[in-house]
Amino acid sequence: MIRPTFTALLGAVILFGSQQAAAVDLNRSGSYQTGRGGSGQYQSQVQGGRGAGLQRQQSVTTSGGRTLERSVDSSYDRSSGTFNRNVSGVGGGSRSVSGSAQGGSFDATYEDSRGHSGSVTGTTTRDGSGSVNRSGSYSGSGGRSGTFSSNRSVNGEGGWSRGGEVTTSSGNSYSRQVDGAVDPSTGTYTRSVTGPGGRVRGGGVTVTPNN
Repeated sequence: MIRPTFTALLGAVILFGSQQAAAVDLNRSGSYQTGRGGSGQYQSQVQGGRGAGLQRQQSVTTSGGRTLERSVDSSYDRSSGTFNRNVSGVGGGSRSVSGSAQGGSFDATYEDSRGHSGSVTGTTTRDGSGSVNRSGSYSGSGGRSGTFSSNRSVNGEGGWSRGGEVTTSSGNSYSRQVDGAVDPSTGTYTRSVTGPGGRVRGGGVTVTPNN
């Protein structure tokens, strides 16, 4: 399936594609339920602003008592379009992404604590309906390389979709589709992921915030 190099790079580019200058200080918590019967509690804290630096702290505690934690530090210079993002995850693993996204073009480089590294470059187009399309090429550790395309859209009713396809240099293609929706009356968030061959992972995840 798609290697971490590519997914982390493109994820960072998408994250910084639409910048918000306002400072934030948000704390969220609630419960989640997966399509496979898993459940638990989550907590999330976001502080700062993208220009001066944004910090995210997230944790999930499963019904079995296992706690998973993740932290993200990111920054963005609007004038130059450059960004940096550092992620620390479960088991002490980490990864960093840096690059630029401006004027419809983007490029970035990536490395992580497991020795993976790579780069991605491409272009972005948008339309008046809120749809975003990206395409380009990537290269990574071990000689991996190829092309990619992705799209993101919203339906105006709390729903959205995000899809992508990667074609490796050897001609193999992999696709992934994520569909999500938010119920504005309850704040409940539902997401499902469809991978290669039409397989649906977990049948979706429902997240319900605390009041």
